[in-house]
Amino acid sequence: MTVGFEKLTNDFLTELDQLQETQQKLSAPDPLKHKIEELFDGRVGEPPKDQAAIDDLYKQAEARFKFKIPPGYQDADKDKDGPDEHTHGGIIYKRKYGDFLVWKQLLTHGKSVNAKSVIFVTDDGKEDWWRKIESDGPKTIGPRPELIEEARTEAHIETLLMYSPEGFLKYAKEFLKAQVSEETLKEVRDVSITRSQRDISFREFKEMAVRAERAVFLWLEGRFETVQENRVGFPDFIAERDGKMFGFEVKIVPNNKMFMLRLKELIYRAYYALKENGFNEIAIVWIVNSQTEGEKFKRDLSRRILDEMPNNLRMIIGVFEDPESGGVGFLPYDEFGGERS
Repeated sequence: MTVGFEKLTNDFLTELDQLQETQQKLSAPDPLKHKIEELFDGRVGEPPKDQAAIDDLYKQAEARFKFKIPPGYQDADKDKDGPDEHTHGGIIYKRKYGDFLVWKQLLTHGKSVNAKSVIFVTDDGKEDWWRKIESDGPKTIGPRPELIEEARTEAHIETLLMYSPEGFLKYAKEFLKAQVSEETLKEVRDVSITRSQRDISFREFKEMAVRAERAVFLWLEGRFETVQENRVGFPDFIAERDGKMFGFEVKIVPNNKMFMLRLKELIYRAYYALKENGFNEIAIVWIVNSQTEGEKFKRDLSRRILDEMPNNLRMIIGVFEDPESGGVGFLPYDEFGGERS
């Protein structure tokens, strides 16, 4: 296993552990929560009318994502590696569409109050919100032109301004004479930097995972007549040979504990795909950091799920040596599970 992959996974897990340690106990009073509730009381818009209304917005967002129409298209893969939904007030929300929902609410509210000028403050620095150019280095010069145009045509907003939290507070202090201390500015700056670093770390990890999936795809191409990516859900790849159809779902394993919690869900999805979608066999490809870790992972898998696995479900364990670092790609070294079809 390459050093780069091990470092990324270790950094990623260390950050997760640190975040878990800082989480407040559920039973403890949360003074910040109460303060936020006071500040936002009476200042939050109405929720969607029903599930049908928000599902319609999801369809609009998905259509925009295909053509990279801002905002939110850079979140299009948020649901690729696991569940993306949560429920509130009887309505199912999906994180990948969060930016688009915020944008639509902004336009709806602006139109309802006949706002001519709108200031939008966001800590999201991605290019699906901001116009960025290269001029003696990268520079952010305001909202995407598409957003300005849509605000004008859809909500009759004549001026759309966007600021980061730190930028907004600086201008409020300078032009509105707001009482903003240097300590507050530093706190906001530190939070933004931490969030940005976390996003970069997670993005790097996901980019490595994409390369690992690509390596599995190339490995499959050498073993099947046809292989194609499955863009509509589980499993990741569909291969055919001798008139039979095989599915392959790829999972990166930063550590055993994390994925043991998702085993039953994966087995259920595999069972459903085998029964309903006509697969002769499905394999879950587990990519681990090293062969030693893989051996432990196999023992853990065998103890927990061997009796629950359908006959035509296999587990393949291997490592990924990143070609960008001189490695050879995906290297399988063990498998177990159901019988071959």
